[in-house]
Amino acid sequence: MINILIADDNPLKLKNIQERVLNVLNIPIDNITIATDIINAKRALRDKHFDLFIVDIQLPLRFQEDPKINGGLELIKDIKSSVRYKLPTNIIGFSEYEESIVDVAEEFSINLFTLIKYDNSTDEWINQLQNHIRYIIAAKISFFERQKNYDFDLAITCALDQVELKSILNLPGEWEIKNFEADSVTYYTGFFKNEKKTIRVVAASSSQMGMTAAAVLAMKMIEHFRPKYLIMCGITAGVKDNVNLGDIIIADPSWDYGSGKYTVSGDDMEFLPDPSPLRINTDVIGKIKNMCSNDALLQRIKASWPASTPSGSLQAHIGPAASGAAVLSNPQIVEDIIKHNRKLIGVEMETYGVLYAAIHSTKPRPLALSVKSVSDFADEGKNNQFQDYASYTSANFVYYLTLEYLDFD
Repeated sequence: MINILIADDNPLKLKNIQERVLNVLNIPIDNITIATDIINAKRALRDKHFDLFIVDIQLPLRFQEDPKINGGLELIKDIKSSVRYKLPTNIIGFSEYEESIVDVAEEFSINLFTLIKYDNSTDEWINQLQNHIRYIIAAKISFFERQKNYDFDLAITCALDQVELKSILNLPGEWEIKNFEADSVTYYTGFFKNEKKTIRVVAASSSQMGMTAAAVLAMKMIEHFRPKYLIMCGITAGVKDNVNLGDIIIADPSWDYGSGKYTVSGDDMEFLPDPSPLRINTDVIGKIKNMCSNDALLQRIKASWPASTPSGSLQAHIGPAASGAAVLSNPQIVEDIIKHNRKLIGVEMETYGVLYAAIHSTKPRPLALSVKSVSDFADEGKNNQFQDYASYTSANFVYYLTLEYLDFD
């Protein structure tokens, strides 16, 4: 329901608006605020946002003072020029005096505000005001109904433009560039298709690596595109002996391995982790497990890569993966992180930020997950040899997962 502020010092007019308009439209009394002068109207506009502001053109500065001829217009100009006030979404000027209507008509027209002449001898003002309020209510309902619905089926976010996003854009997607005037990110919209379904997709990469950049991009994509699924795609470091180069890791759970505190005892400093793990939706996990067990499909993905590949078969793993602020090339740090979770299979820089953004976004919130492939083991042998291959296997896993296993109804 909408919130309405009425600024008017005429008790009879207020009574008629209440009984002949607001009561008829079933506007709850708790949603209506009355101000009888400019000062109290400003106070109300400082404290609360209103969907509709009905303001008498002739309004006194203080209650029981003589009205200022254009006091209502002056009030509107004041609230427009100061950041102290919460500007109402709609403004209707109201007056029983023809000369007041004429005086402010040009100013109201320039600002696209509505003017209604109050004349208690006819029902015209009642019909006009009721129609305006009905439209405002319908528009607000329409806005919130839209917030309950998803616009896109899938949003894919990446950290690296030239490797990870490139692999996504190499998928058959009929990609088109989408830009927003107030946003520096370039988005790519398209469709994944097979004989059973067509999925509307958007993809983008962050301006830099790391959880903060990944969370910001994820939040932008959620606000712009309202996806049902949000998937982080790309490359990760794996834990040697638990996974192989090129293997796909679906992080569950994910946590920030830098969350905690350092304590000092004498010359010794110790880090005490305090993780807040995030999990994937349980229904989604079941569908991912089905994809992970499809060995024929995984080997087909590997065989389709046109260059050299790591030895062994391609496997997909669901398991613990930690996110942190730094690129790792020291096995000792990985060993320290394993102390947080002995089943650790991956260490990277973005997933936790993406999952956190999804969980804390406005509704409708997407179902979020991370699909990354192992390009190195975060040790002294770290190099870029298998980055392209890992990006390729990650991208193709997402492609087939969404087309053949996930639900978008």
